[in-house]
Amino acid sequence: MFYALHTGKGYITATLGNLSDSVKLSVLTPKTNPENKNSKKLSITPGDTIIHLQPGQTIQYHAILKNINADFSALNWTVSDESVATIDAATGLLTLEEQTGLTLIKANIGKITATAELLVVDPDADLTINTITLHRVLPDGNELPPKTFKEGESYKIGGLPYPLNILNAGMLHFPFGCIHEDVTIFMFIPEEYADLDEDGIDVEFEESIITGVKFHVVPAGSEEIVEPYYFDTPVILSMVFKRGLLDSLQMNPENLDVFFADNAGFVKVDDKVDIDTLKNKIYATIEHFSTIVVKQKSNVTANTHLSNSTGESLSIFPNPFNTTTRIRYHLKTETDVNIAIYNMFGQKIKQLTEEIQPSGMHNSIWNGTNDSGAKVPNGIYICRMLKDGKLNQVNRIVLNRN
Repeated sequence: MFYALHTGKGYITATLGNLSDSVKLSVLTPKTNPENKNSKKLSITPGDTIIHLQPGQTIQYHAILKNINADFSALNWTVSDESVATIDAATGLLTLEEQTGLTLIKANIGKITATAELLVVDPDADLTINTITLHRVLPDGNELPPKTFKEGESYKIGGLPYPLNILNAGMLHFPFGCIHEDVTIFMFIPEEYADLDEDGIDVEFEESIITGVKFHVVPAGSEEIVEPYYFDTPVILSMVFKRGLLDSLQMNPENLDVFFADNAGFVKVDDKVDIDTLKNKIYATIEHFSTIVVKQKSNVTANTHLSNSTGESLSIFPNPFNTTTRIRYHLKTETDVNIAIYNMFGQKIKQLTEEIQPSGMHNSIWNGTNDSGAKVPNGIYICRMLKDGKLNQVNRIVLNRN
């Protein structure tokens, strides 16, 4: 009989004498299992909302519960930024304060949670409404049809093809008074922090960066790019991070932050970064447009080498490699070993080993191909090793074909 206490992934192993077998197990919350239409669900209304600033105005939030047999009085409301709004933890009645900005509304009952964005804007900041024309530029240099909108509006990033789809579900909000002129903005993947293949259709970020975007701004009547381009009132940017990538790198999403990036290094964009771990989004207030990346707060990331304290080491040589690399490891006892290769998006591309192995020295060879036998592009990959269903080590592998 199996009872799930927490979400996660692992193995269930059964043994009988010298015989044994195991199955993979993934435990999900009902919220994250869209195939189960009868699963427990919590949602809140109103959902994502933009409202004009009127200090003292109230908004009544309500919870909608599906298939949850719980004491409704146990439901709790919170906001991420109380300088924008406060909320009654018992009733869900929200009151606007005297400041514009974004705050996340969160309702939870037990371990089940729902969130919504509340964006408070000032309609009287500037009587002149300027226009923003946004061009999305693919890594191969081709452009998608431009999008045009005005100050006071939000652009929900969507419909972008691979590899720009890593930006889908993000958001740009240009508040009233943020610019004093019409502008054209070009949005790119920042090539200086990403590896692109020769065809410009595949992209992987450097090991310390989870995702990133570069903006070039050209004011109306000019042909010159202004970088950085400073706003009169900061804009709000939300970006999506890949939970699978964070899991493979053993990163906690609460340790992420948003940075301006240039040759001198990384500078935090804002002291009030909000992280929605339910929707896998990170929000920041941006004073200027240049290159913006999401990475761990510390420059040291966990993908170079992770190990438990068993002393059972794993080595990879050569690394970088151009044809094949050898993954060498020692087992003290008979162990269920799972070794797989992941790309920087957290997607598994190659299963190398998945079996019970005796004690002793072992080797696994990777020739730079995926499970279909096709060659993968040059770039940074992650080798993850599980022992008896538990994470043992994560190592970085660099593929660089001549």
